[in-house]
Amino acid sequence: MAQLLELRQGTGLSDAYRSLFKPVLTPALWMTRGNVPSLVRLLVAYLKVGPEICVANMSPLLGCWQSAFATPSTSGHSFDLLSVIVTCIPLESIQAQLAHVVRLLLTSLMDKKKRTRRFTQGFLSFLSNIVGKHGHGQIAAIMGAMQPNLFWQLAEQVWVPNMADITSKEGKKASLLAAASCASASFFSSCPAAPPPPPSSSEPEPDEAKGSTLPLPTLPEPSSNSPNQDTALPPPPVRLLS
Repeated sequence: MAQLLELRQGTGLSDAYRSLFKPVLTPALWMTRGNVPSLVRLLVAYLKVGPEICVANMSPLLGCWQSAFATPSTSGHSFDLLSVIVTCIPLESIQAQLAHVVRLLLTSLMDKKKRTRRFTQGFLSFLSNIVGKHGHGQIAAIMGAMQPNLFWQLAEQVWVPNMADITSKEGKKASLLAAASCASASFFSSCPAAPPPPPSSSEPEPDEAKGSTLPLPTLPEPSSNSPNQDTALPPPPVRLLS
């Protein structure tokens, strides 16, 4: 069905496909892990062919993404969906939820058990897509509100060192576009200034002499009773997670 829908790019959604969209967002479907890959592929097709219907149902759609993201076996597919959301949908349409999405991603990035190779690749793909499509300004501002210069820390410690691990054709294209954005003069002009050198009267520690890396942010740990309580999206009309 997703392949047939993708053939309609440029012609829009038919009435039949419009009538099928809301049933795809039914929470019970997303609770079955075996359904998630096909459902993600179908929603990706809807985002490419009929982004307007997705904008009108953004809260339940992001609820579906969160359901897939919260399950380790389907979190990789959730990045396939998220990357298409940020490239096909205007950022102002997800402005209210984007900060919560970013916090969910960063909280998982801080968890060594969740920070698998596949998770890192998915996170880099998301970062490359949003910067390549919309520039660095908005995502840097969101992260900066959580911790000063957080975007630059992630770029230095996570994004650049692991960019070569992106293997998909779409991911490589997005990373090249993002790199071009990062290479622009306006990007570097907003980069924070380097800290002043240490006083000459004191010997720097060995790590300082080499240039110590910035620590990754310390985000609030989720409650043990409710894993997503602190970082959950605002309650959508169709809420998938407690």
